[in-house]
Amino acid sequence: MVQDDIDFANHMEEIRKMEAMGEKDEIMFHSHEVWRKSTVSGWLVTQLIAVGNHFRPFFQEVSSALSNDQSIGRRLISLFLRLLVIAVFFVVITACGRILQMIVGEEIQATDEIVIVEEVPRSIAEKEGIVEGERVLNASEAKERLARLQREQQEVAAEEEVSKNRPRRAARDKKNQ
Repeated sequence: MVQDDIDFANHMEEIRKMEAMGEKDEIMFHSHEVWRKSTVSGWLVTQLIAVGNHFRPFFQEVSSALSNDQSIGRRLISLFLRLLVIAVFFVVITACGRILQMIVGEEIQATDEIVIVEEVPRSIAEKEGIVEGERVLNASEAKERLARLQREQQEVAAEEEVSKNRPRRAARDKKNQ
């Protein structure tokens, strides 16, 4: 006994599965279209597709020239494309560097501190305030002491300047009265 309908045994189930897959595809295409219309990345993809469609004849001509193995045009185009890739690489690196420089705000400079060690006679060290009795001050203490001495010298210089200007000011005030 040969069954005539064996080829169509699961035909209705297959049709239902295909309809369900078609509905899923429609939902997916609809959500993709919403994504393309409502997001920046979707807009960029749309623009790239439009540019590709605009230059489609050019790309087709280039691909047909490249498929011809014996032409000089193929060699020239391949060399040009290599140079173009290198140029684009340089432009991208330069652009990234400029963006990084805008973020940083200035050039990055590597600086090295140089420490010069020299032997100083005790009388000069005491005069500059590096030695206190028998104890030699460490670097931070010496810096603090040097800063304090410089402030004191600036205060003394400022007081001397004020004292020089007092007689002039007094004479000017008398003259104005």
